Amino acid sequence: MGINKLIRYCLAIIIIGVPLVFIPEIAQAYELPKAILFRTFTLIIGGLILFKTMLSHQFSFHEIKRENKFFWIALISYILIFSLSTIFSVFPHLSFWGSYGRGQGLFQFLHYILFFLCLLSLDKKNTKEPINWLCYGALATSIIALSQQFSTLRIFGTIGQPDFLASYLLITLPFCFFNWSEETQSSNKKYFWFTSSLLILLTIILTTSRSAILGLTTGLILFSIIKGQKKLLLIPAALCLITIFLNIFSSNLQIEKDIFLSRFLIHGETFKSAEIRLKIWPETIKEIISKPLIGYGPETLSEVFPQFDKEKVDRAHNEILDTTFFSGILGLISYIGLLLSIFIICIKNRKNNILLSSLISLVSLFVTNMFSFSTTIHYVFWWLIIGIIINNTSDKKNYSIRVSKLKSVIITLIAFALIALSITTNLLSISADFKYQEGLKSMIKLEHLQASTYFLEATKLNPKEVQYSIMGAKHALLVSKNSISEIKEVFLQKAKAFTNRAESLVGKQFKEIIELQIELQKDIFL
Repeated sequence: MGINKLIRYCLAIIIIGVPLVFIPEIAQAYELPKAILFRTFTLIIGGLILFKTMLSHQFSFHEIKRENKFFWIALISYILIFSLSTIFSVFPHLSFWGSYGRGQGLFQFLHYILFFLCLLSLDKKNTKEPINWLCYGALATSIIALSQQFSTLRIFGTIGQPDFLASYLLITLPFCFFNWSEETQSSNKKYFWFTSSLLILLTIILTTSRSAILGLTTGLILFSIIKGQKKLLLIPAALCLITIFLNIFSSNLQIEKDIFLSRFLIHGETFKSAEIRLKIWPETIKEIISKPLIGYGPETLSEVFPQFDKEKVDRAHNEILDTTFFSGILGLISYIGLLLSIFIICIKNRKNNILLSSLISLVSLFVTNMFSFSTTIHYVFWWLIIGIIINNTSDKKNYSIRVSKLKSVIITLIAFALIALSITTNLLSISADFKYQEGLKSMIKLEHLQASTYFLEATKLNPKEVQYSIMGAKHALLVSKNSISEIKEVFLQKAKAFTNRAESLVGKQFKEIIELQIELQKDIFL
């Protein structure tokens, strides 16, 4: 089997596998397995490309055309500012490794950049293949999600959350429709792509994600304008009229009792999420004004931001505000510049169906994220689409490199050793999260010594994750408060050890560590 074939297989595993993979036995059943699978196979692809380069003594890279210069300047600026905001973060450990449950720190971001660079090794003629894989993954995810329709209030598929499922499928929908439009009449493939498109569209609607439906409507309007299909504008106009009608006559029609239709009312229980956003956004702007240049650092909002209704807020649920909070005005300028450069490239090449699909996909996601945010699955496909865009608008150029055989072997061995180490660390984080989940289960069963042991094992398997130490300390404090003197002392010592471990990772200013220290002082005083 050739190296190019191996690279293609690994890429297929990422594109089809990331949406579908989840492990119910671990605490982060959905997000962590997706991140691990993505990072693992991205590193393998990177290693294979390096090995291929060392064998041939040359590598291919895209020429930077004048029309793409703006993109490369914006991309390099964005990488530099993201890195600087991590270095000068209020919580550098959190900004580098990412928060528990999200994991979107600099470490993950660098894997996205590596993934994008690996995509540039593909030939222009082969970019259609990843698009097909993207659609296959979306179809499989939709079928699984639709099977949940009668067993849960809102379907979430293999993504774990209805809004995230809807925005992921929204990315893929334009490509499915254009696959359908490109097939010849009455061919089996045409029927397949048409059916796939309808199933994906149905799944988006049944998630009842308002932000995704807004993104879908925006994508349809954009397509109508670019293609000059004015009749299609009747669809978003009809949706607006239906929404107005439902809100005016909601009491008479008792729409509040309907799970699906009630999502489109601008009052009542289902509008609470919008009300929370209206509280979060002004507060986020206040925080941004306090540190405007390069922000607080990625993943730090939960530690800087006040709590609402005793719940931790880790995102502003607005792409512009989140980006500005994490990486400041400079980060926002570079990010908007990156988006604009991509949109300009796509608009200039709108006759190319792949690029038109890419434009609609990215614009739809951006509009959706004005009220939501991206997770691993969205970022993976965001960078995939950008890689496809640059591949389709650039020509490759071969560059020769002079490296002796000995140096080639040494470089390759070092690279693969580092890749193996990184993959091993990634896999250990799955084991750590399994132990953490077992600890949570033991807590419920009141098996406190066993729970504490599991939390300790989790911290040893994944020593960079602060959440395991914090939960270990919280559990130990809780047990100490309800125990006799001997056991109380044992668990107080455990609480101190877990707290010290957490503090060594993120510092004394971390909210939960401050709370733990206050509780420890109270217990010791008592």
